[in-house]
Amino acid sequence: TSPATSRCVLPGLCPQSRLLTLSPRGSYQTATMAPPAPAPYRLSSKWLLLLSACVQNASCTGLLFGFAALRPLLLSLDGSCDASVSRAFTLAVTVNMLAPLLLAGPLLDVCGPRACSCACTGLVGAGFLLFGLSPSLPGGAGAAYVLPSMLLIGAGGPGCQLCLFHTANLFAARGMVMNLITASIGASFVTFELLARLSSTAEEVSLQRAFLGYSLLPLACTCVSAVTMPDSPFDARVADGGAGATARRSLASRGGGGGGARGGHRNGFQARAQARAAAAAAAA
Repeated sequence: TSPATSRCVLPGLCPQSRLLTLSPRGSYQTATMAPPAPAPYRLSSKWLLLLSACVQNASCTGLLFGFAALRPLLLSLDGSCDASVSRAFTLAVTVNMLAPLLLAGPLLDVCGPRACSCACTGLVGAGFLLFGLSPSLPGGAGAAYVLPSMLLIGAGGPGCQLCLFHTANLFAARGMVMNLITASIGASFVTFELLARLSSTAEEVSLQRAFLGYSLLPLACTCVSAVTMPDSPFDARVADGGAGATARRSLASRGGGGGGARGGHRNGFQARAQARAAAAAAAA
């Protein structure tokens, strides 16, 4: 006895292999095999990844929005003036707006979330570290390192957020999780205000020393990203165990779910009708 349907996998087409299917009526159909769904993450791992994403976004992304709190302290530095402080803010914001197009986007496309997160949090940490160490650097007793520090912070900020959105694919409520990650940026708006307040109230803590201490947080985010971030975005099929997405993908590959099967039956019906017409003509 012959099986109702025989299949042959065409080589060289993995991970999405082509199946050549022979129906009982003799018509051939092709279908695409979806790759196996990834295993779901453990609940604790997902929440730890979400927590680290919110902390990174809250500490590294929207820092320049609070630049006004630093202005009085920056004007008090040696060699600083209103024009130089305004220039630092303007150029830093310009770099901040261009960074998603020129830095974060290409990094995400070419290298993946891990490289983007490490590079961008590293830039933010380097900006804080540079200004924090400026008193011990040549010519850094005053405001000489304000501009390069703010440029580094502005360049790294957007990528610190853009590399996090794929974390929402680990959860079934993707919209809620993405909004949670996005909303955590609000905490970064008050970072400069807190550093300025600390420098103003504590006589032994200068603004540079406050920046030096804060640099540990974005650099810690760099280390966490290197360990926890994947090289490719998390698959959305992880949230539902893969079954729903695999089924939708299989239906799409067959032309909307049943379209390929209807096409095969239609072709078989036409072939039988033509055969009956030929047989009737031969009999006549």
